[in-house]
Amino acid sequence: MCDAGSEPALDLLCLPWGTIGKLWPAERVVMGLRVCKVLRHELLEHVHQVTLIKSKGTAASDLALAKDLARFGEQNAVTLTWGDGRNHSCSSVLQAALSSTFPAALKSLHLKEVQESDIASLKDVLSESKNLTRIDLSESGVGDSMATLAQGFQACTKLQHVKLNATFLDNAAMRNLAPTLGRCSELAHVDLRLNNLGDGGAHSLADALAACTTMTCLDVSENNIGAEGTARLFAVLAKCTAMSSLRASGNVVGAAGAAMLARAVGGWESLTCLDLLGGQMYYEGFAHLAP
Repeated sequence: MCDAGSEPALDLLCLPWGTIGKLWPAERVVMGLRVCKVLRHELLEHVHQVTLIKSKGTAASDLALAKDLARFGEQNAVTLTWGDGRNHSCSSVLQAALSSTFPAALKSLHLKEVQESDIASLKDVLSESKNLTRIDLSESGVGDSMATLAQGFQACTKLQHVKLNATFLDNAAMRNLAPTLGRCSELAHVDLRLNNLGDGGAHSLADALAACTTMTCLDVSENNIGAEGTARLFAVLAKCTAMSSLRASGNVVGAAGAAMLARAVGGWESLTCLDLLGGQMYYEGFAHLAP
């Protein structure tokens, strides 16, 4: 039904739930502010997982959208993806979420944009997100604030997928993050490529992964890791018998590291990807990996 001079509109609540379910499948619901307002009552009753993608809007619409999100979070498992490359702060949605039980329902968090003013709110949300299994903060620059965020990460012991590529992680940042990763007993996928871990960061990561025998995929490509760091990391990964993918291109692999890797690969029956391109490997290293 449309009023004169107004935009065409459809009263979706008049549609049978089965039709709405086909338009917005329960396992993947993408909503804007207007759709949130129209469908929230129906969705609260029928949908068990909500994916909310923020694309654009003013601070006022952000806050309204955040309130809807908080309401969804009271009864549903929520996946939140936020950001569109336009430098929008995510503080409003995070602060509104904290006013409800939303963080407890949060299973997956993907923030494409995190500004310095967002760090405190993000830390508080993480502190309440005890059921979070996936986090993606890629290219968000949070590495410089990891000392603060690590306080929130301490509660996220159910993490399985961690994606922090190109976030300015260095030795100090990894030292702050490592204790949390070490407590994640089901950690399986870690993407840290395009950072600056160095040997120190690689040692901290190795210490964290020492108890994570569920690891299947690790990417530490282009991290300025030297021969000592890769050797320590490969030695720990030998315990992860379910490894299917290891990417460590752009780092240095010495003889000791190659020997450790050769022993580890022998136990990785599910291995489908091993990427060491673009780095340095000495002749002795090739000898260990040769068939």
